[in-house]
Amino acid sequence: MRYEQLNVGELTVDKIIGGGAFPNLGAGEKWYVDPTYGSNGNSGKTGNTALKTVIAGESVLRSGYNDTLLVLPGADAFSEAIVWDKSCAHLVGIAGHLPGYLPVAITDDGVAETTDYGTTFFSLTGSGCIIKNLRFDYGNALNTNLNFLRVEGNGNLLENVFFRGPMSTTLADLETYDHVIVGGIGNVFRDAIFGTMWKTRSVGNNLLKFQRSTGAVAARHTIFERCLFQSNVDNVAVTHIDVNSEGGGGYGPQYFKACTLYFRWSDHGDQVTQAIRWGSGGLTATLHFDVDCTVWGADDVTVGTVARQGIIWAQAGATTSTLGLSLNTA
Repeated sequence: MRYEQLNVGELTVDKIIGGGAFPNLGAGEKWYVDPTYGSNGNSGKTGNTALKTVIAGESVLRSGYNDTLLVLPGADAFSEAIVWDKSCAHLVGIAGHLPGYLPVAITDDGVAETTDYGTTFFSLTGSGCIIKNLRFDYGNALNTNLNFLRVEGNGNLLENVFFRGPMSTTLADLETYDHVIVGGIGNVFRDAIFGTMWKTRSVGNNLLKFQRSTGAVAARHTIFERCLFQSNVDNVAVTHIDVNSEGGGGYGPQYFKACTLYFRWSDHGDQVTQAIRWGSGGLTATLHFDVDCTVWGADDVTVGTVARQGIIWAQAGATTSTLGLSLNTA
């Protein structure tokens, strides 16, 4: 049987979701989603009685109880936007725990282009949540959406997650599109991949933006550890990171550890002007990059007035040329 072959038993599940490293993960109820063989008429309490969609699974989780939604291999094609608003409620792929191409996917592939999710496909407003071992394929069909993920809760961990997209040429060429928008305090991205080499970005949109909605908490103390930001590009205005002043207020500090910002221009014919765009509006922001961070395919880390009210690397009076961040332009 399918589940015997996958060996989805309690010990296997507990090992995959990392109960030793995160003792609260899996401490509550466990629920299962199988995008291929599940049914939303099932109980969802075992692999053999799994629900079919993540949206159905999220509805049975309890906020604050460390319940975990376990997703089996397959592609869950969302037909509507999701707001993950429950705290200490976790989302884990149980077959995507090894490096490489994650077989557990949440996607809009196959969804009619007339479907309108609004401005955000996946909103993470809960706090203390763990999302791991998943691939998000976004921008396959929908051409009107403005961003994929917005994080507004606090203290969330997103680990071993591939934010793959934009997957349509329309979104890749939409200047108002931002792939991942981060607000909140103390959120952590670890071993994550942002972007794709599948489509070429031709306008000055971003893979990551520090931003907030009206009334939400501005991004502070976000940690990015061993993360890759990647894109095919053919416009010098493309950037990977934007510090934006939407909603006012200060931002930072944000911390980057052993991260790579990679821009690939076809045949290495050119490269982008800057990897990071500093927002306007007199905002206060600080980005810290450790010595293991690298930038590939950009003329500079950032240009113009680096320190509007803050500065990359946060050393007063420093400039990108003296910061020691490895800049690879070849």
